[in-house]
Amino acid sequence: MIPKLLKRKRRCNKTRAKIRELQAYRLSVHRTPKHMYAQIISPEDNTIVASASTLQAEVKKSLKNGKTGNIEAAEIVGKVIAQKAKKARELKHKLQQEHLDKRAYQIALSHKINSTK
Repeated sequence: MIPKLLKRKRRCNKTRAKIRELQAYRLSVHRTPKHMYAQIISPEDNTIVASASTLQAEVKKSLKNGKTGNIEAAEIVGKVIAQKAKKARELKHKLQQEHLDKRAYQIALSHKINSTK
């Protein structure tokens, strides 16, 4: 039987290789029990184009109960990163070609980032 860690590494490598092949912008999401972080990474030079997290003041203000590790916080971080991505000039035409880098984790998403207009 293949160990769990090896399976995760294989999924991670496969996903990143496909994104690299497509030359697409990458949405990287990291979640801890207390906070969430999201970054959009450029395919050309791996620079961060836009980022958002629950540590930012604008996100903390919009949270109702102050908790930063729940679904409500994830939705707010998603909206903030989408707004920042749309403001970035280099993503103007390539926003539709953005891909999610799940970092080998199996994440279920209820909506896409470009659905928030």
